[in-house]
Amino acid sequence: MSIGYCAVVRPCMGGLGVTWTKCKCCIAGLRGVCTARIIRGAAWLWLLASLPLQAGGVPDQQGALGVWTNEKSTVAVRIVACGSELCGHIVWLAKPYRGTGALKRDWHNPNPGKREQPLCGLRVLRGFRQTAEHSWDGGLIYDPRKGKTYHSYLTLSEPDQLRVRAYMFLPLFGKTQTWRRATVPPGYECPRQPRATSPAG
Repeated sequence: MSIGYCAVVRPCMGGLGVTWTKCKCCIAGLRGVCTARIIRGAAWLWLLASLPLQAGGVPDQQGALGVWTNEKSTVAVRIVACGSELCGHIVWLAKPYRGTGALKRDWHNPNPGKREQPLCGLRVLRGFRQTAEHSWDGGLIYDPRKGKTYHSYLTLSEPDQLRVRAYMFLPLFGKTQTWRRATVPPGYECPRQPRATSPAG
């Protein structure tokens, strides 16, 4: 059984301020005042529906924040919020010293003026912006072993697993590591001073 336009729109006519005698305007293709008011009503519904999204428009980046260790557990990186982006710096090294007891430094940095900065505390992640619930893209990752910077994106595959993709030109040509969350942070922050050597004899 078909339902006429009037039977559909009649219950809402009073709310729109249109009397039942004007039902013909709705029957005739929903023209005139009915059309205008229906369009305005739809616009208000769309606006109300979008308000929760706008109110929650600040990205929830909590999932990526914290201390992460690389696959070989040789380095730990603390990821923090840097404004609307994510960045990260080294907070622990399994072997922070050279054989002489001196701190390892950024010897391979292409900028000679930065080669004396210690690896401990070095910023190695920057510029990551959230693009999805568990993804951050558009960032850069620095590899102090080679002194090279790569494009990168992050994906939180599990609450305690962070996939780190690094590439030069296209994501297709790159390498992915799975970092693990340090549920218990390393026993100490990486040192800032050379290792004391015991006197000979």
